[in-house]
Amino acid sequence: MSDVVMVATVVTALACGLVGGAFFAFSNFVMAALGRRPDREAIAAMQTINVTVINPGFMIPLFGTVLPCVGLAAWAITSLGDDGAVWVLVGAVLYVVGCAGVTMAANVPLNSSTGTA
Repeated sequence: MSDVVMVATVVTALACGLVGGAFFAFSNFVMAALGRRPDREAIAAMQTINVTVINPGFMIPLFGTVLPCVGLAAWAITSLGDDGAVWVLVGAVLYVVGCAGVTMAANVPLNSSTGTA
């Protein structure tokens, strides 16, 4: 693995971790807190969250990380004999499908269909 690929892998992994941390916080205590509120309050709060989450501070890490993941996956596919290439490929695919893919294919339509986006 070249130094450039190593640096790109570390920076991309950190960005993926940042997004994962946001998802962890949201699912761990934001959703738990909403579950403790009366339905009307929880729905109103969730609708507000769905509007305010659309900002560069969240969207750039969430979707901006897809491009380097795709680039790293391409490198990994062409370098499967190199140390770490398989792990880079697995990580890139998991992020693109598990974070960006699930968000676009499931979460956005769900929020749109319930009138919360």
